This record gives sequence, structure tokens and C-alpha cells, in this order.
Amino acid sequence: MEEAIQRTSVALEGKASTNPLVQRVHQIRDLVFEATKLRGLVSFNYIVEKLRCTEHEANLALSRALQLYPELKEVKLFDAYRYYCHPSMSEENLKAAISLKENYLRKSKGRDNRIGHNWEAVAEWFVDQFTIGAKFWTQDHRNRVMDSRRITIYLIKPANGRRNNAEVDRVWEATQSIFAQPVTCVLSCKWGLVNKDHLDDFLEVLMWSKEYGVDTPEGRQVKQGVIGIFA
Repeated sequence: MEEAIQRTSVALEGKASTNPLVQRVHQIRDLVFEATKLRGLVSFNYIVEKLRCTEHEANLALSRALQLYPELKEVKLFDAYRYYCHPSMSEENLKAAISLKENYLRKSKGRDNRIGHNWEAVAEWFVDQFTIGAKFWTQDHRNRVMDSRRITIYLIKPANGRRNNAEVDRVWEATQSIFAQPVTCVLSCKWGLVNKDHLDDFLEVLMWSKEYGVDTPEGRQVKQGVIGIFA
């Protein structure tokens, strides 16, 4: 570990003070090594918080850190949550750290999901009560637990890690009067801190969806008559 730090520090000497990417790489290295000595794992969210940057900037720094320090190890829990450690951690300690994080994720994400589902229901209730002529779409899912008002849409091009499809929380049609054309509203709900990346991700999914996107001379756009709503 010490040799790896010295080797890359020499290679990056003189650049760290002027290059934010190099500074983040050093921070990631230190965070992972510190956690490993304490027999723990570092989550991607913790890295973003400590770097005080966007998720995109953190991903770039992580990619570079893994190139400069190939001995660093990425561990994915539940095929969704990224954690990092150094292989100097013993197999026994690694298994214990993974078990600890998995238990934490089960409790915290389970709570977040329950709150998130309640938040979706709140948004839907207001739409149902105050939108004239609102008619919700429904869809049967193989997973019978999933709400039928959650809609799976199909993508003609991968969008931010989603390959073939994506989910939106609600879709409804509303006709304001007998003379007006129906409007299709697509709702995405998020419980927690929202940043520009979340909004950009939602719009990109709509643009590249088979149902709501369209090719135009100016490029791919959301169809007219489709309104994306982010709650």
C-alpha cells in the first residue's frame, strides 16, 4: 500500500495543486486505504459526499483511481450498490464488512422504498383529486407486488445505464375540455436530495423511449403533447 501511494504520488507530483481530478483521485485513494485499515468498505455515495462534487465528477475520478491503483477492488452489493476496498483486507474481514453493509442496506433502503412509495401515492392523490379528466394508465407486471400504475417504457437506445427499458412512477392522460387535445403526463417521484443529474436522466429516458420520444431534424426530442413531471 505504501509503495503504491509513493509510486503514483511521484507520477502525479506537481499536478495535484492545479488539477481537481488529481486531487479527487488522491482523496479516493486515502478514503479507501483508511477504511481498509479499519476493516470497512467505502460506498460510492460516501465518496461523493466527501469529494463535494457531482456524481459524474466522482465517477470520472473513480475510473482514474482504479487505473492508477489497479489493486483497488470494487464490490457490488445486491448488483446495485458500489463499495470499494483494498485487497490487503483478509477474506474473513471482507465477508464481515460485506455482511454488515448488506444488513444496513436492507434496513435503510427498505425504509426509503416505503417512504418513496408513500410519496408516489401522495403525488397521485393530488393528481386524481385536482386534475380534470385524469385517467391513469395501468400495466400488468410479472412481479405481482409491483403497483400496476407503475409503467415500464421501452428504450430504443441505452440511457444512463438502462439498456432496454426503464420505469416511471405514473402515466396519465388529461383532457381539459371537449375542444382540447389530450395531454399525456409522465411522472417520476424521488424521495431525497434532487440535483440536475436526476432531471437530465429523466428527460433522457423520455427522449429515447419508444413511447414518448421522436426523431426530429433538430435531433431526438420528447413528443408534443407529452409532459414530464418530476416530483
